[in-house]
Amino acid sequence: MKAAGASASDIYYLTACVHHNGSQLEGAEALPYVEKAVLGHCETIADAAGKEDITAKLFGEKGYGADFSGGITITVILKEGYFFSEQ
Repeated sequence: MKAAGASASDIYYLTACVHHNGSQLEGAEALPYVEKAVLGHCETIADAAGKEDITAKLFGEKGYGADFSGGITITVILKEGYFFSEQ
């Protein structure tokens, strides 16, 4: 929910978590399981190869900051080989 007086096009911060063996891991706890997080939809590691790695920001304390009003897709690649893309 946005704060009163905030614009939809303001910068908002998104954080992510990883579910592993029945536990929800956030922040630094999740990092050992994440290979890379990038902007855009990727289906292979090769697709993500030339893209900026936003893992530290997305799983950091503050989160990844962006103007989300136009929609944004983020792909998280886990070290186990799973890919998750969300818009």
